[in-house]
Amino acid sequence: MQILSLTIILSLSVILTLNLEIGYVSNANLFSSLIKNNYEYLKYKSDISNGGNAFLVTGLFSIFKNDVGEDSSTETANLVPVLLYHGILDKSDGENVLLKDFKEQMFALKRNGWNTITLEELHGFINEGKKLPDKSFLLTFDDGRKDSYYPVDPILKALDYNAVIFVITKYSLTQSSKYYLDKNELKEMLKSGRWEIQSHTKEGHTFYVIDQTGTKGHFYSDRLWLSDRNRLETEEEFTSRITKDFQESKSELEKYLDTKVISFAYPFGDYGQNSVNYSNATKVVLKTIAPIYQMTFYQAWGEYSQNSPNNKILVKRIEVDKDWNAQKLLEVINSGREKDITYTDNFEQDSGWVTRWGETLIDNNKLQIKSTEFSSGALVFLDGTQHWTNYQFNAEVHAIKGESITLVANYKDELNYDSCVFSTKYVKIEQIINGTKKILVLRKGASTFIGAVKSKPPYTVKSSGGIGFKIWDPILNNSEIEIKNISVEPITL
Repeated sequence: MQILSLTIILSLSVILTLNLEIGYVSNANLFSSLIKNNYEYLKYKSDISNGGNAFLVTGLFSIFKNDVGEDSSTETANLVPVLLYHGILDKSDGENVLLKDFKEQMFALKRNGWNTITLEELHGFINEGKKLPDKSFLLTFDDGRKDSYYPVDPILKALDYNAVIFVITKYSLTQSSKYYLDKNELKEMLKSGRWEIQSHTKEGHTFYVIDQTGTKGHFYSDRLWLSDRNRLETEEEFTSRITKDFQESKSELEKYLDTKVISFAYPFGDYGQNSVNYSNATKVVLKTIAPIYQMTFYQAWGEYSQNSPNNKILVKRIEVDKDWNAQKLLEVINSGREKDITYTDNFEQDSGWVTRWGETLIDNNKLQIKSTEFSSGALVFLDGTQHWTNYQFNAEVHAIKGESITLVANYKDELNYDSCVFSTKYVKIEQIINGTKKILVLRKGASTFIGAVKSKPPYTVKSSGGIGFKIWDPILNNSEIEIKNISVEPITL
């Protein structure tokens, strides 16, 4: 056993029956659809108490208000989550969230004091230093689907929630569809005051050929293959194409719906980071979109899940999985909330450990981290710790195999963090800034794997960020550790 230490500084009892067979994705008369919507609203509002999922009709909203409590009115948010859904369905399609689950999730959030905010409020929080009540969140839907609106709106109305829907203008504004919302439906949504309509592209929500063999890629990530010219787009052509799409989707929404458009959701969450043939895509996309939209949204995988005041155009979203129930969603959101810097973890449950690469498992009061057959190591970090500064990080680590074990501190992302690396050959403290490593302290010797450097005072690094672990070995699938306990304490410099 090695002790490693790093000091771096919601049931239904329906009182009314009504036979309205109106499909969400049919060409039903809008008026009839609105009747159904209002009926569904009354149904939700009239839910009778039946166990832990419901509320007495006479006390529905007062109970919600009590649940919010004084803390939500006095405490302010340090981090704000953004939730992403697509379609909300009665029957499973294997990809989207079921209506029964969505309803339970929204009611659970309300019971637990969570309330929705608007885009302007989120922008003020991220970019202007404005305060938001604790347990604020933004609710978003992508693609402009009919089944994102009709099943959802009655729930929003019953809970006094609002949402944002990102639409594909090519489908919603210029075509008649059984699947996508049309202009009249979008206008009705805006009139309710519960919905904001924003851009999700015009032409970019499909795949395009990106080489002469027919490989397909994303609109905003890759240079397209111009078959008539037998070549790839130039950088100038790429920039011109995406600029046109950004501008046209925004101007069309503002023209036809008379609404202010300040945000854009990248199709597939890809703003260039998944490019196949254009390494400069991310830089060009972000530079191009910045003068057009105030905020741009993407799905966050393998990074801190919630948004902080950082004056950045990129906004992270949590994509709600089809298999999550209400309790799971609450766990995911709560694990991403800011954690107190005086922190202990004996791994009785998952407190928000995020796997950047490799594999992790929390079981039998231990965190297991290991490489895969395709990786030489693993990197994990603790969500909700991005604001920590000046702390001591201690861990009880059991080395199973591999050449090195790293305690990670001041973790911002995989290209920016500080670390203390223990191996059979050396121990070193190094900084990684924008992917470039700088060794600050190095001690060589076979005995250094015990994790002790006693000849000098602990090395101090002045920075901020969270904690994590990294393992490595030159051989694929040959690194593994188990962690039994960790503790973090603030220190005074």
